[in-house]
Amino acid sequence: MSFNALKGYKGKYVKSTVKGIDNLFLGSQWVQNRGGLLIAAASGKFAVQQLCKRER
Repeated sequence: MSFNALKGYKGKYVKSTVKGIDNLFLGSQWVQNRGGLLIAAASGKFAVQQLCKRER
């Protein structure tokens, strides 16, 4: 797990791109809260989708 949210904490989604850096797509358990193996896999999938969308 990436971190343990405190009571009342709202989840935050971090974009898979970094402003100012071209051709960098992030995919890891740290990009979404309550991360783990499944979240890391989904995050990687979303990063690849962003890459494919940009290449069209």
